[in-house]
Amino acid sequence: MTFTKSLMLGSAAALVAVAGASAADLPSKKAAPAQYVKICDAAGAGYFYIPGSDTCLKISGYAELQIKAGNIGNQYSVDPGLAAPNGGIPGVTTSKASRNSHTFSLDNEIVLEAKTKTSYGDLYTKVAYEGDVGVNSLEIDRAYVQWAGLTAGRYTTFMNFGMGGLYHGFGTNDYGTNLLAYTASFGGGFSATLSIEDSTISRQGVGLDLVAAAAPATNYNLANNGARTPDVVGQLSVAQGWGSFGIAAGYHNSTYVNGLGLNASKSGFGITSGATVKFGPNDTLSLFAGYERNALKFIGGGFLANNGWQASTVDFVEGHNQTGWALTGQYGHNWTPSVSTTLEATYQAVRYDGATFLHNTATNNYNTLAIGQVTKWSPVAGLTFGLDTTYVRTSNKWNVMQATIDPAVKRSSSEFTAQFRVNRSF
Repeated sequence: MTFTKSLMLGSAAALVAVAGASAADLPSKKAAPAQYVKICDAAGAGYFYIPGSDTCLKISGYAELQIKAGNIGNQYSVDPGLAAPNGGIPGVTTSKASRNSHTFSLDNEIVLEAKTKTSYGDLYTKVAYEGDVGVNSLEIDRAYVQWAGLTAGRYTTFMNFGMGGLYHGFGTNDYGTNLLAYTASFGGGFSATLSIEDSTISRQGVGLDLVAAAAPATNYNLANNGARTPDVVGQLSVAQGWGSFGIAAGYHNSTYVNGLGLNASKSGFGITSGATVKFGPNDTLSLFAGYERNALKFIGGGFLANNGWQASTVDFVEGHNQTGWALTGQYGHNWTPSVSTTLEATYQAVRYDGATFLHNTATNNYNTLAIGQVTKWSPVAGLTFGLDTTYVRTSNKWNVMQATIDPAVKRSSSEFTAQFRVNRSF
């Protein structure tokens, strides 16, 4: 018994000694946790280093449900098989398809932004993919590189000054185009930009034939027939604490082919100006004005395809010139940190000279007035509920020849729509 007890006590003592020695071999402090994502504060909020590189990346985007109601789709119908009404052009109906309806759609966007420090400043890249589930589409909204004053890629035309429509339905020239531009900064917020832009993107067309009254056999198709020169745009601007102001001028050239296989080319230009003024922390006023000749998209012209008139958004009618002008104003007010309202109004006038009209469409010269508002509520960060309403009235300004051919077509059209939105951004 004494031997057994001694053996057990000896074994226990040996185990305690071994355990003590093993504990002494273990590190006295816990290892620091591995940092799989390294924050890049120097690039701004939301950026992190791409592993194995000195480039910082930011991922953002949104998903938005849209419910739209009103007399949408308020448009003339076209049936090439119909007889010519009132002795006019076959395919133009004098009845208007007016209806009240609603639509559901989903809009979404994924944005990637990258910054790399260089001796000439940040090398910045942005790629934005936008999808519309309602029409089952996915497209590159913006994709460009900026470095040392250079901008290259798909970017907003420099005829624009940062003013976009509230949502949809307003005529603004914030279209994306492929361009190569250089911006020189002079200090104090002053800068000058020279931009070479893709002229095929800034064209406007509805894919129909242009018919000259004196020679209907030489219809000019609106299909693109090549580009002789790109758009050339110059912009001067200033941005300071009170707001911003800018003026831009651009040259545009269009080339088309007629039914006889003959080429036609027309040159045009546009002049735009925009200003934004801040009135304290809660109020902002923005104004835009533009004039163009044979370059309709420079002013955002022909923007309402479902307003009861198929907008004749062509660059030119062979043998004649087209002119247009536009005025747009926006006023934004923050009621509270989470509730805001923006009001917008725009007026546009489009004219074609000479006795020329469009085949298979019910408009030529026209004026358009659009008034709308959007109110947003953000109860928590990243979540926004919005309600926007829009009223549009388009007046058709037919010349004597058009009125004689089809006198039964109404001279004006009105449309009211309301949209409710739920937006989750990150």
